[in-house]
Amino acid sequence: MDQASALAAERAASLVHAGDVSSDALSARLGRWTQGDGTLAARLARGIEGLIASGELRPGDRLPAERALAAAGSVSRGTVVAAYTDLAEQGLVDRRQGSGTRIAGTAATAVPAQRPGRGEALFSALPNAIDLLRTVPQISDLGVQLIRDHQPRLDLALLPETDPAGLPALRDLIAEMYAAEGTPTTPEQILVTHGAQQAISLVVNALVGPGDIVLAEEITWPGVTDSVGLRGGTVHGIAMGEDGLDVEALEQALARLRPVLVAVNPHHQNPTGSRLPPAARHRVAELAAQYGVPVIEDRVLAGISFDGVVPPTLAAERTDAPIIVVESVSKWVWAGLRIGWLRADPVLVRRLRGARQLADQSTSVPGQLLALDLIARR
Repeated sequence: MDQASALAAERAASLVHAGDVSSDALSARLGRWTQGDGTLAARLARGIEGLIASGELRPGDRLPAERALAAAGSVSRGTVVAAYTDLAEQGLVDRRQGSGTRIAGTAATAVPAQRPGRGEALFSALPNAIDLLRTVPQISDLGVQLIRDHQPRLDLALLPETDPAGLPALRDLIAEMYAAEGTPTTPEQILVTHGAQQAISLVVNALVGPGDIVLAEEITWPGVTDSVGLRGGTVHGIAMGEDGLDVEALEQALARLRPVLVAVNPHHQNPTGSRLPPAARHRVAELAAQYGVPVIEDRVLAGISFDGVVPPTLAAERTDAPIIVVESVSKWVWAGLRIGWLRADPVLVRRLRGARQLADQSTSVPGQLLALDLIARR
């Protein structure tokens, strides 16, 4: 991405919020548009036309109401009406009663993805086929030993009910684990789930609606693509290189498509096995903070590597970025133990806790107690 394109993308992100152009931001970007040749209306029209040509205003963006822009620019409403009319006559904007004035053309969110996600159906493999996509490792020797030796605390095992967010002792331990790895975390940021897939599905169900766009690697985990599809959303695949996700392509897609969510698998990516370099991981976190777009960081395979290197979470790179870390014990211990969790902002955790309670009330207590032993011995 060249410097000019990067600057245009940054300006576009600040100019538009959820498809609506701020009157104050537009007035600021137009600069001293009242000075120059021609009428005020003609100058205003030329200024908006220039922002359209540069890509800062894009198809589907809704311009400010006439009165709001007039107040921001200290001109009469008639000047704005005349400018909008001029733009409409040029075919640059569409004016419709009740829906305002929008930049002409098809909104980016309605354009089919140029690089469709290539996730396959999650359980599409034929019986007895070897499914390389799902990466289900053999149970570890440590897992076998701990499962055989496990003696659950009866005071917890006999609880009549448990918090939908998980056992307090397990949430405490997971929070301590992240803090020790360099990701400051409180128990209120942890939601225990039946595996990582349930965590991903809960997030997608909460944040994605019909017509929404989600960004992911062009070759990705089908649990993401299938979940988004069930919500009526579309996954736009981002190009990948030898080291994984192309971060420049991600930035361009964030500016152009305005997704509601990004889902990435930066640590031993499934199914390519790539590992995103430190500088690229940091840039992904910066982009999440800059654009305010939540990022699901699928970290279930982070602990499985031939060289023993376990990269830090993306959340550790920028504590102010809206990054949702998803992990489980299923990959590094035993696929049959469906215990996962997510780390997120406490407000989102409370929201997902309510949705989780409606779905299946809570996670199996014996499974959580076994996970306590496994994580403590990790």
